[in-house]
Amino acid sequence: VMEAPSGQGFGHAAEDIAKHFVSPVTTLNGKPISDFAVQIPVVFDPSVLEAGQPAVGAPKWAGLPSLADTRAAFAQVSQSDTLRVVLTCKVQMGGGVGDCKVEGGEPADQGVAQAALTLAPHFKLTTWTVEGLPTVGGTVRIPLRYEANAPAAPPAKP
Repeated sequence: VMEAPSGQGFGHAAEDIAKHFVSPVTTLNGKPISDFAVQIPVVFDPSVLEAGQPAVGAPKWAGLPSLADTRAAFAQVSQSDTLRVVLTCKVQMGGGVGDCKVEGGEPADQGVAQAALTLAPHFKLTTWTVEGLPTVGGTVRIPLRYEANAPAAPPAKP
């Protein structure tokens, strides 16, 4: 549909990549997917080829820890009302995170960092951003804030 800069083979490369995309045969209501046209943006960003690990700036989450998981992780950590910690993790194949490191933790040295690391298996990203950039192999920062005395969420309306 569109290629910029033109004449450098990016359009052809995007078409080659598109051959590997897989979609369902029908929509949720059973209508054939072949009745629809889809435009998929593909971005060839040179930063993903650099030696370092690209950062995932605005992650699109496919899975997060539940409230129960979070409460269980932080319940015995501290008497403080608010806990803060940032995890820096590498995005693994399939979108899970691994090789997580802790950046700080408040309150310090009360097990906050270790508690946060127990939540890492619950985080999952989509493997491609909306812009068409890969997330696998990138680095994602996950800021966590837990308020022990936060009011419970209101029940969902039927």
